[in-house]
Amino acid sequence: MNLVKQKKVSYFDKIADIDTSANPTEADRKNLKAWQVGAGVDYKGFAFAGAYGDVGKSGVLESVAKDENAKKGGKYWSLGSAYSTEKYGISINYMQSKRAGCLSKVKNTKDEDVHVKFDEKEYNKFEALSIGVDYLVMPGFMPYVEVTKFKFKENKNFGTSAKFNKGTVILAGTKIIF
Repeated sequence: MNLVKQKKVSYFDKIADIDTSANPTEADRKNLKAWQVGAGVDYKGFAFAGAYGDVGKSGVLESVAKDENAKKGGKYWSLGSAYSTEKYGISINYMQSKRAGCLSKVKNTKDEDVHVKFDEKEYNKFEALSIGVDYLVMPGFMPYVEVTKFKFKENKNFGTSAKFNKGTVILAGTKIIF
């Protein structure tokens, strides 16, 4: 387990305050502490693996950490499976995470980065599904393709002005060994 001391941070309570003359609040955050456990097994070309991690209240404002009504902390998990032969391989992986209690970084009208505190009524959730294939054309030359769909789920923490992202990433390339 790694313990890293957090520095004080300045933040605004509301996004409407970032361009006003309001002074930001300065506060302490919880120190960074996290753990993860994972396992994998393979048999005759098939492989299965999974992991679970918890970042606890790392980086959460001290005031939020003490608030029993606020959501806080973060967790993530992933599962994956693959099959490979001497010539080709295919894999599928799924990952999901949730986080609450942290500040969000936004830009004000002067293009400066500032931090804003949002009400933690819900966790911020993310999920990703990835499928990959590769084929060994000849020794030392293996093209591959991987497609990943991701989604940040909408929630009420950010009001109506926030944009939530989803999309697809396609990676194609060649592994060359010589």
